[in-house]
Amino acid sequence: MPTQNLLSLAPNCPNCGAPLDYAGPLWLGQLFDFGFCERMLTIAPQLHLHTEKRIVTLLQLILAEAHGPITYHNIHRICHQYKLNSIPIAKILQELQNQGEFASRTHFSQVSIRTSAARPQIAEKIQEINIQN
Repeated sequence: MPTQNLLSLAPNCPNCGAPLDYAGPLWLGQLFDFGFCERMLTIAPQLHLHTEKRIVTLLQLILAEAHGPITYHNIHRICHQYKLNSIPIAKILQELQNQGEFASRTHFSQVSIRTSAARPQIAEKIQEINIQN
């Protein structure tokens, strides 16, 4: 990104107020080869590996998040930022999906999700669930 464009960006995140930084170049294309992962999922049981269960679980997580956005959200960080009690990941995923948002676990973090929902929307949903309980 040329320097002149960086200077025109707001200096802080509009959601959390943290100072913005930039990184790059970044890969913004498709992260997963869906067809390859599907094929691996079908042949994994035939390979007779001692880690078959872990491989199948990993491939299922990848397939679930494959069509999601590139970004992800750490639920513990959101709860800390907004001073909310943490809730089960499955519950927030279900609520976001009920709202029509894409929402799935990530394959690399048990406390993070991929979702089309914005960070403030996730925090609002967590707060609603906390109030209900």
